Amino acid sequence: MSMDSSFSRVLRCLCLSLMLLFAHQGWAQTVGLVATDSSERTLKFQQHLSQLLPDQTVVLVPVEQVAKQNHPQWVALNPKALAALAQHQSEHPKVLALFLKDSQNLALREQFPQFHYTRLDNGPSVARQLALIQALKPQAGQIGVFYSKISEPLVAEVKAAGEKLGMEILATRLDDPLNWDRAALRVLKQSDVVLGLNDESIYNATNIRSILMRLYRANRPLIGPDKPYVRAGAVASTYSGIQDTLDAAAELLKTPNSQTWPKEVSNRHFHVSVNRQVARSLQISLDDEDNLKKKVEGVTP
Repeated sequence: MSMDSSFSRVLRCLCLSLMLLFAHQGWAQTVGLVATDSSERTLKFQQHLSQLLPDQTVVLVPVEQVAKQNHPQWVALNPKALAALAQHQSEHPKVLALFLKDSQNLALREQFPQFHYTRLDNGPSVARQLALIQALKPQAGQIGVFYSKISEPLVAEVKAAGEKLGMEILATRLDDPLNWDRAALRVLKQSDVVLGLNDESIYNATNIRSILMRLYRANRPLIGPDKPYVRAGAVASTYSGIQDTLDAAAELLKTPNSQTWPKEVSNRHFHVSVNRQVARSLQISLDDEDNLKKKVEGVTP
């Protein structure tokens, strides 16, 4: 074999290797954004995510096209989009689920037990909410917590977080939010503030008005469980909005392809929402939202 022939073969192998490398790099830089519509809101989300990922291409994928496309990373914008990925991309290691409620998350994990995905949890952590209580009412020492079977596993976490802040957690089970028993009424009377847990069986559209009226008559402020309840009459809550979701999602999508994601990721980006009218009626002096956020960040990681 001549030297020219050997050199040509080596050169061809080198070119082929480079082509495969570039092709792999191009493939590795795409993100499939699965959505059930192409509304203005969805397109804006895609645009803003693309701006946060300048080295990657965010491709909008309708649910009916999921089976026909292959990307190293996927983002599902709602439960239907995630279900489509579960049916057609079960072997894929990196799927990020956004805007997924606890009940929806539980149902999908039961329906697709072999499908691995990472849920970005936008719900406020109990540690963050307790830090907000401390920022709002530094003198609050006894915190009332009402839980059901759904949120009972959270009680130990709340007590541990409260202990770190020098708070006593008064927790009791509340199976009927419209008909409080003696234990619940006793906790309400002894509490300085009530912390609302992310518990859909207690804090929901059916019960919230009755709960808020009971707390208001007892002159007890409610913190949380999330931003919508502040509009309804809670004094304040931390929350993660659209921009916070975009920032957290971009951070995950920037991680190396070899790095796996956990099943749950708590969104570390947040803001504070307050209801000044309710706070005034309960004689609570409120700082502005940005200063409250800084105080909370000074306590929580």
